[in-house]
Amino acid sequence: MKYSGLITLFFMVQFSYANIAILNGLKHEHSTSSGDSISGEIDVKNISDARQKIILYLQDILIPCHQDVVFSEPGSSVNSLNNWISIENNEVVLEPGEVRKIRYKIVFPKNITPMGYWSMIMVEGQTPLSEQKLKSIVTVSSKIRYGVQVICNLANDFDQALQIEDAKYNPVTGTVEVTLSNPSDYVAKSSLSIEIYNKESELISDKSSQKENIYPDSCRTIKMPLNETPDPGKYTCMIIMDHSSELTGTSFEFIVE
Repeated sequence: MKYSGLITLFFMVQFSYANIAILNGLKHEHSTSSGDSISGEIDVKNISDARQKIILYLQDILIPCHQDVVFSEPGSSVNSLNNWISIENNEVVLEPGEVRKIRYKIVFPKNITPMGYWSMIMVEGQTPLSEQKLKSIVTVSSKIRYGVQVICNLANDFDQALQIEDAKYNPVTGTVEVTLSNPSDYVAKSSLSIEIYNKESELISDKSSQKENIYPDSCRTIKMPLNETPDPGKYTCMIIMDHSSELTGTSFEFIVE
């Protein structure tokens, strides 16, 4: 009997885990125009002491608002890069310590609709991370795959029409949670800054987030912990959203009991 587990890693800053590592990031972003081509590469390293067989394949990813992330078949999304992207090698074998640059190329036709396109290049090691025989009849194995986002906005200039869908203070976690939505046709990027004021208009906390990608027709909730838990009372939270060349602001009030 055999049990297996598969872990997918994406939207991450730390890239090294187990037998293989992605050295140049899990997010590759491009901008171009219809009829153009773009090339990129994924740097994969075997950090184990044994040879590793690596396979690469495409998947689509959907991030609908207020729902779980959905992985789907290549080409199932209208924003998929599946028809335009090719991977140089879909299968490689790496010696211990070896680094391999695996190149991909995107070629857009001239008549393609200008908007945001993206896909995930899955990088999966075929050797189990661990195998343990239990009572001589059960084998437990696990493996890890990396999801490398390849994003391409097919326009030289576009309106990043992001909106603040919801904003609240979570007293359980002590965080301000701001949900952004993207009603445009392009992958947009934004960072947030917040300032918390007490009823005497004194600044008690300020935070800033890193820039985050928000896909078309998708949402992203950014959570920012406060410097310290506020004392009981009424507070005002000022929110500044920095996207493209524009700044958008809003505010809300909350009570700590």
